[in-house]
Amino acid sequence: MRWNPRGRRSRSVSSPLAGEDWGSLREGPPRLVPPLPTSPNRGEGSARDRVNLADEKPVIVLVGLRLEARIAIGENAVVVCHDKAHGVPDLLDAALKAGCTSIISFGLAGALAPQYLAGDCVVASGIVDQGKLVPTSALWTSRLLETVPHAIYAPILGVDTPIIHTAVRRDSHLLSLAIAADNESHIVARFALEHGLELAALRVVIDPAHRRVPQTVLAGLNSDGSTDLLAMLRGLILRPGQTLDLLRLTADYVVARARLLEARRLLGADFGRPPSRCSIPAVSCDESSSG
Repeated sequence: MRWNPRGRRSRSVSSPLAGEDWGSLREGPPRLVPPLPTSPNRGEGSARDRVNLADEKPVIVLVGLRLEARIAIGENAVVVCHDKAHGVPDLLDAALKAGCTSIISFGLAGALAPQYLAGDCVVASGIVDQGKLVPTSALWTSRLLETVPHAIYAPILGVDTPIIHTAVRRDSHLLSLAIAADNESHIVARFALEHGLELAALRVVIDPAHRRVPQTVLAGLNSDGSTDLLAMLRGLILRPGQTLDLLRLTADYVVARARLLEARRLLGADFGRPPSRCSIPAVSCDESSSG
């Protein structure tokens, strides 16, 4: 299924916040999800500059939810799911020792600016962390924008907990100039700065800035990124007035998930990262199955 961008033109937003401080964040630890042995099919936008994956170091991919991890997994990706209840695993350190030189924040995000809707894809021009703008890799980001149609180039805000109140979203946008927020991008930014890694972020809006996020959804999210449907159902029984908000959010999720799947397919096994060296072009899945 092809993504319909609804005819809107992409926009670019910049942030002047570098060096300013407007709060403190506590870095949560990630948890490793092993990659699958096969990679997704490459799309038209990612077919250029194919490289031999055996010569390329895997990309570290930080996500916040199990459903995002299932979309992100691939042959050349070390997928780490943000687990708020445990420390940084030894496997993440092992990935660095193995030579990983790049990291990307990937998944869903909440909109902060009012004009963005579910399914809008944001490629970060920088990540706002504690009021400071951490720039992303220019070349990698450029390739992401070329590969994913109608992606929006703008700052992304990293926060420790979801921003569920519309007034707080509005204030966060005005203060940071970021157009979307998630709970992993600031962790990725800090990790990249600490270890000298290439940095990128690609997030798909799941809920518009005006959408109320029901407490029943938050109650059904576990610290390891999994979901507890029974907890959500119990929450609806106690708060039946949130049923309509949950249905609206579910509809937004369907749109956002389709967009995230499409973006992942287009990015290919290397998540759109520029090749570190020239090598013999690899045969794509489509080409290998045609003969």
